Amino acid sequence: MDQLRSFPLTKWAGKEENTYQNVTRVIPSRQLGEGRLPETSQKREVIIRAVLMLLSLSLSASFVTMTIMYHQELRKKHQVAEAIQRIKDFLKLGNASYSPALEQNGSLLDTLQLLMGPLEEVGTSRATMRKQYSDVLTKLSSGWRFNGGNLYYFSRETKSWEEAERFCVSQDSHLSSIVTEAEQKYLVNATWGTHRWIGLTDKGTEGNWRWVDGAEYAGGFWATGQPDNWNQSIDRTEDCVFLDSFQSGFWNNVNCTFLERWICKKVAAL
Repeated sequence: MDQLRSFPLTKWAGKEENTYQNVTRVIPSRQLGEGRLPETSQKREVIIRAVLMLLSLSLSASFVTMTIMYHQELRKKHQVAEAIQRIKDFLKLGNASYSPALEQNGSLLDTLQLLMGPLEEVGTSRATMRKQYSDVLTKLSSGWRFNGGNLYYFSRETKSWEEAERFCVSQDSHLSSIVTEAEQKYLVNATWGTHRWIGLTDKGTEGNWRWVDGAEYAGGFWATGQPDNWNQSIDRTEDCVFLDSFQSGFWNNVNCTFLERWICKKVAAL
């Protein structure tokens, strides 16, 4: 009797044990499914967060870049205004009186180089202004010198007066006129030890002196006894003038076929 009662209990106990074991195997999988996101959803969330972070960084970088560009444009406009004022002051100083500092091209050249980029920002006439400054820059880079609002070219080779004038015309200039004492002093100092053709002649009408660049002739810095129009031979009168910086620093009229160095002059259109 005791054995019959114990058998079902043992069998049922085995079932209970098996059932319990099955339950313990199922419950964790349910908990995993209900408490966590699937692996693909987790990856998608990570990607979305990364994209949003990159977008935020990109927008921040764009804002910083725009801010920098804005301040750069403000600085450019300020530089243009400042540089133009420097050139105006520079030209006024040059026209007022002679100064050895005006023989240096450095400050003006630096200013013009500074202007080349920002000039795109200046007014309706910016194309014309840019061309003018570009022409001046080209002249200065080619060895021309700036003084008193003018550009000067001092040749190293020699030519007759007419050949020298043709060269100057090819450079959009003329043989130099000398209309002030300051200009005379500057050119004498710049050419000391040489003879230099200048743009003064009385060809056509003897004694009627004129500047080939159209400047008004109102007397000048002639050497003692000049102009004398010494007739060297037939058709060899003295109708052209050089600056005699070799000795006196004054003017002398000589025959136009002489081979001399020369000075070209061009008004700096700034």
